[in-house]
Amino acid sequence: MIRRTYTAPCAEAYLRCLAGHVVSDPGAGSRDHASDPCIADSQSPYGSSAGLPAADEPLAVNTGAAPAARFGPDPARCLFVDIETTGFKPATSSLYLIGYAARESTARESSAWEGSAREAGDAGGWTVTLLLAERPDEEALLLETFAGVVSGYDVLVHFNGDRFDLPYLEDKYCAHGLPSPLGRLSSCDLFRAFRPLRSLLGLTRMNQKSLEAYLGRAREDRFDGGQLIAVYRAFARTGDPDLCETLLLHNREDVEGLMGLLPLAAYLDPVPEGTPLTAEPEPAAGSEPAADISTDMNSCEALRCTFALPLRVPVPVTGQTRFAAFTLEDDRCTLTIPVRRGTLRHYFKDYRNYYYLPLEDTAMHKSVASFVDPAHRQKATPETACVKRTGLFLPDDALLDGTLPRFRETVKSRDAFVSLGAPDGVRPDDTDLLSRYARSLLLRALRETPGPDGRHS
Repeated sequence: MIRRTYTAPCAEAYLRCLAGHVVSDPGAGSRDHASDPCIADSQSPYGSSAGLPAADEPLAVNTGAAPAARFGPDPARCLFVDIETTGFKPATSSLYLIGYAARESTARESSAWEGSAREAGDAGGWTVTLLLAERPDEEALLLETFAGVVSGYDVLVHFNGDRFDLPYLEDKYCAHGLPSPLGRLSSCDLFRAFRPLRSLLGLTRMNQKSLEAYLGRAREDRFDGGQLIAVYRAFARTGDPDLCETLLLHNREDVEGLMGLLPLAAYLDPVPEGTPLTAEPEPAAGSEPAADISTDMNSCEALRCTFALPLRVPVPVTGQTRFAAFTLEDDRCTLTIPVRRGTLRHYFKDYRNYYYLPLEDTAMHKSVASFVDPAHRQKATPETACVKRTGLFLPDDALLDGTLPRFRETVKSRDAFVSLGAPDGVRPDDTDLLSRYARSLLLRALRETPGPDGRHS
C-alpha cells in the first residue's frame, strides 16, 4: 500500500456555518449513481427533495440534523474524506484509494474553538493523506488502516458521501468481516448542504467540479472517476509510476477541492439571527433625499439596510424579487426594500363580529358599533370588515409571525404590507425590529431568487 501526504489550506472558520448539517444518522443507502444529478452529466433541475425550506423556516437548516455545537463542528475533530473505486456496487467492484484531510494538531480543546473568533482566511495546519492499494488484494489493508485513522475524529465531511462513500465503505467492512468504525461518526455532506444554493449562485449543475469552477479553482487533473478505472487496473498490473501519480493527483485534488468548497457555507445563512444593522437605515439610491428617515420619510421610495457579514462571501451575488433586491459582497450585505405610498386596508378575519359603517367607509367592532344608529350600519362582509390607512408601507414577511398588522389592496390581494413609521408598524428608530424584519425579508429573497433556468432550487 502506498501512503502519500501533502499540506493544504482549509478555510476552517466556515465550518461554523454547517452546524445544522452535521447529521448523526444520515440514513443513507447504496444506490445506482449513474442517474444521480450530482454525478450525472445532466442539465435537468433537481427534484422536489432539493427544495429550499418552507417560508417559515430559516434558510438551509437540515431538519434531520443535530447541531454539533453552537459554533459548528470543531475543525480538530473533522475528517474530510473521498474514496476511489472501480465501480458503484461494492459487491462487484474494488476500493483502491482513500484520501482524507485533517488538522495537523488536534491538541486544541473544543472550548477554545467555540470561544474563538477566527478569521475566515486562517487555514490552520492541514494535511492531506492518500492511501493507495497497489493491488486489489490490499483492499482489507486499506480498510483497516482507515479504521485506525477515523478513531480520532467525530465528523466525516464529504461530498455526496451519504449516498455513495459511506454506504460503500460500510458494505466493504462487512464483506471483509471487519468492524466498521463509521457507526459512531456524524456526517456532514456538503452536497446536501449546498444543493439549495443552486438558484442563488446561478448554477445549472451542482457537482463538485462545477462548484470548484464557480469559486475559480482550476484542476491539473483531467480525468473523472470512471476514466480512472482503466488507469488503476493498468497500474495494478504494471506498477507504472506515472499511472500511480495520475491516480494520486485525481484524489488529492478531490480532497483539496472538498476543503476548498467550505467558503460556500457563507451563503447558507449570511446574516445569522441577532445580527444588527451596521448603520441607520437610509433612502436607497434613486430615492429623493430625506434629511432624517426616522422623522421625514415622505420622500423615501426605497429603504436600504446594511449588515456586516460575520464571514466573507467568496463571490459577489445579487438577486431581486418583487419584495426586495440584495447584494452580498465581501463582508457586506445590502438590502433594498421598495416603499409603497398610498391607501391600503387591514381586514379582520372575524368579520361577523363587525359592522360596516358606509358613511365612514370603515368597520367597527360590534361591541362599539352597537351604539351607532342602525340606519348607518350594516353587517360586515369579508370585503367590508376593514379599516383604511394612508401612509408608507413595506412588503410584509411571514417570518414576523403576524406580530404586525397586515394591509392589502383588497381582501383577495396576494401581497400584504406592513406600515412604515406607524406605532404598530416597522419604525426606523426600532433597530431591533427593523433588523429582524430586514433579515427575514432577505431570507425570503434568497429563497425566491430564480436560477438560470427560471426555476427555484
